[in-house]
Amino acid sequence: MTVALRRARADDADFLLELLADDSVRPFLGPRVPTDREAVLAEIERSEREPVAFGRFVIEADGERAGSVGFHVERSEERRVG
Repeated sequence: MTVALRRARADDADFLLELLADDSVRPFLGPRVPTDREAVLAEIERSEREPVAFGRFVIEADGERAGSVGFHVERSEERRVG
């Protein structure tokens, strides 16, 4: 089996939306999950525009989409201590 991780592209939007909306996946997601196609596309565009600060990736197994992973870097100046 070959596993690959690549940055998401616009043609992944429908796959990502279906994955993120899956009831068996939702409990494992954070609070900032896109819920419509436009929001998914916005994340993909941000991932391309800000590759160090934000990422949306697709996991492929034997060339087929199999999952997704993402990250968001929180800058220290954005943190608030209560």
